[in-house]
Amino acid sequence: MNKRKSKGNLMLALLGLVFVAAGLYLAIFNTDAQGVMLTLPFAFIGIGMGALGAAAGVRIIKNDSAQAKQAAIEARDERNIAISQKANSKTFALMFLVHSALLIFLAVVQVELFITMVFLAAYILMIVVRIYLGIKYGKEM
Repeated sequence: MNKRKSKGNLMLALLGLVFVAAGLYLAIFNTDAQGVMLTLPFAFIGIGMGALGAAAGVRIIKNDSAQAKQAAIEARDERNIAISQKANSKTFALMFLVHSALLIFLAVVQVELFITMVFLAAYILMIVVRIYLGIKYGKEM
């Protein structure tokens, strides 16, 4: 691993520590929190722990060349790539149905129009990206 990636990994670990420390500080010392501030400390802790885990994983693979070789082989394996693409395709199909059901549910329970519009915008964006990628990949293949 070159020096630049090593510095990036160190920065990721430090950023994770900062997030965890900020989350713990807010959780312990901000006792009269309301609204978003009730959950923000725990979101910080979760983000920080994720960054620390990613940095630790990179360091473990860096120090074990056999494991690094195996991970590189698995990443390029055609079977794993096909499995990943099929899983992504099935996930998209499921999310398409979940978004549809969620939009209908939001309309039935008459939540604020803004919330419904945000979900509708996400739904339309998902459809537009799917159409764009379908056209793009159709031209490539």
